[in-house]
Amino acid sequence: MKLYKITSIAAFASNIFLGVANAASVTPTPLPANVQTDAASLQAACQQLQADRLQLRINVTEANSSAVAGSQATVKTDESNLHSAQQALHADTEVYFAADKSALSASRSRLQDDFVQLKADVTTNNNGNFSADQTKITADYAALQTAQAQFSADREQLLAAGGSCRGAGFGHGGFGRGQGNAWQHGHGFGGV
Repeated sequence: MKLYKITSIAAFASNIFLGVANAASVTPTPLPANVQTDAASLQAACQQLQADRLQLRINVTEANSSAVAGSQATVKTDESNLHSAQQALHADTEVYFAADKSALSASRSRLQDDFVQLKADVTTNNNGNFSADQTKITADYAALQTAQAQFSADREQLLAAGGSCRGAGFGHGGFGRGQGNAWQHGHGFGGV
């Protein structure tokens, strides 16, 4: 009897991870006006920094020491402006991503609880609940995939709106792709 349960559970688990892999199609949540403004500000700050870094490089190449000093000061100011723009965008996107983060957390918690219940039913040899447990796990796994797809769609929408600064030359990259924002690693919404 135990062998049947283990085989049945193994088949069920592979069914979940192979069969439910097609998450529902989701529509990105519209970006609020303040997030759009912040993304535009970030892009402007990033472009200014890139242009001023190019000018600094030109001045260094030309060995124009008086221009180099001015360009270095300008680049420092640009870096500060970029950092401020990133902080503003991060603060405003915390609200934007709050529903996604909440849905992900709740879905993960429900799925974990489902597996705890299934394990309890296996341990107590409660065969009558296996089918209900499996149905609940399958439904909650699909809900988790939908929550993950929603977060990804919202993050991609933010990136498409300019919510990243790639190529600035010092690792400021935006949301969720390991682009180097310190607040993103281990907390924030980059790696949910």
